[in-house]
Amino acid sequence: MNEKGTDNFNKEPLRLLRALVQTGKLVEVRLDGVLDEAELSLTRLFTLNRLEQADEPLSLGRLAACLAFVKSNATQVVDRLEKEQWVKRVPDPNDRRCTRLALTDEGKQQHEVGLETIQPFIERLNTIFTAEEQGLLVRLLQRLNNSLA
Repeated sequence: MNEKGTDNFNKEPLRLLRALVQTGKLVEVRLDGVLDEAELSLTRLFTLNRLEQADEPLSLGRLAACLAFVKSNATQVVDRLEKEQWVKRVPDPNDRRCTRLALTDEGKQQHEVGLETIQPFIERLNTIFTAEEQGLLVRLLQRLNNSLA
């Protein structure tokens, strides 16, 4: 063993962690830069996207869980989106003490603008990875996310 105690240490997991962090940061910086022109961020777009995909208005807690946010961060994002009039709070049909979150028409339009804005990035992904590779990568990353949660 050398003085650092790394003779038996498998360096591949460390390389993987570095690549994951580096890729995550790079993707976020690039997309946030592009989305800034549309007055969006990746976080805001993902929030709008989740609300757009929902069959019904979501509770704040459900939205936070879907996005893997702590509830306080989800509240801050939703408050900003509500101020922009992209999201509105609607009464919960089953519990009048609660509210749920829904997209406004303006929020739906902004969601579409965001998707159009990142389309060149998506097209680039499609040239780098086949549909099968993308599916595999998503499944592997979801498995990692689930094990770390």
